[in-house]
Amino acid sequence: MADIFNYKLQPAEKCRFSISKSGYKNIAWFWLTDSHYYIQLGNVKLFESSKEWQDMYPSDCPYDEYPYIRQLEDLFDILPQIAAGISQTAYRFIYTKGSWEWLLREVEQWYEVVGDNTTEEQENVYSDLIYFLYHGCLNTGYLRFKSLLFFYHVGDKVIIRYDFTDKNEDGLPVWSASHGKFEITWTEFLYEIENLLNRFFTDMDKQVEDAVCNLMNNDYYREFNMKDFRTGEKTNAINALRKEHRERKEYFYSILDKVKKGDYKPDIDFEEIVKQIEFIRKDLLSKILDKPRILVDFNELIEEDLILLSQKDTKADSAGNEISFCEGMPVGIYSDDNLDENDHIDCIIADGTAIRTPPEWQQNYGHVKWCCRIVGEYGKYDPQTDNNKENK
Repeated sequence: MADIFNYKLQPAEKCRFSISKSGYKNIAWFWLTDSHYYIQLGNVKLFESSKEWQDMYPSDCPYDEYPYIRQLEDLFDILPQIAAGISQTAYRFIYTKGSWEWLLREVEQWYEVVGDNTTEEQENVYSDLIYFLYHGCLNTGYLRFKSLLFFYHVGDKVIIRYDFTDKNEDGLPVWSASHGKFEITWTEFLYEIENLLNRFFTDMDKQVEDAVCNLMNNDYYREFNMKDFRTGEKTNAINALRKEHRERKEYFYSILDKVKKGDYKPDIDFEEIVKQIEFIRKDLLSKILDKPRILVDFNELIEEDLILLSQKDTKADSAGNEISFCEGMPVGIYSDDNLDENDHIDCIIADGTAIRTPPEWQQNYGHVKWCCRIVGEYGKYDPQTDNNKENK
């Protein structure tokens, strides 16, 4: 298998150092990591420019260019969280791009509907869920265009989910990748992390010494003293560079050592997160519906006014009440997969009566016990007027 994490350091003399007032290069360890980099997931390369982008903006290399230490730091920032893992019950709420986006939409809309006078408990629920939504997310905020990349450790697998569908202001796709996911075992992922660290610091050993021998081989760097902000000690630029290199290496390998020992535990209570998700979903529906209703799929209209209702004799409504069906009983139904012009969840609602699945539909829908015979129009609930807007 090809390496997942890939980079190519610029030669030391080509790194983008700033120039001091004395006219000398400010040779900093950070800028010595200047590189082109990409992440290889099977046949997909993340952080690779799209063909359209390369045609519009020709470059010697199609991969993103930035000091690689930034991505390495961001990866190791979330590595303890990845190592600790995520529960299967919590993961099911965010396992696809669509499910993640929908939950984010629910959380944001719930917080907006709650309004300005939120309680401390509501604030905590909101912050907990936002933190959960970005669990295992690699920070790419320093890049101009969106690139979401999540690492989920579920059981003995690591699932890498990505969304690189961003476009520029002219509608041009930025990245060659779109969205999808890639799976490897935890053992394989840990090997990739250790392999990355070994390669990177072997290369940086050479990069630092190259800078010392070829770029700092004069009296200016030997005599220029730098102050350690932690200890207050002064040392020349060459020794300071070597010292930072040693400390950086020790820092990253200390994290890796803890990961290999299994020292990291989840920083999220996933059972509580599941409860919070269920709570905000019910609370949101209570605020955007006129009354508790039963969830249906309006794509399952089998006649103009007949829709599939339930495979069992009971079904929970939007408030969590268990409803037992009987022939001819009034039922209120809704579908929550509709969005308004503001990208908010906008429920379609209808009222009707429960009936047994008619004999003529038994062959196709024998697994469905109950249907709803819709009475009148179905549409959207408008809490301002308390009237239904026709949407048929």
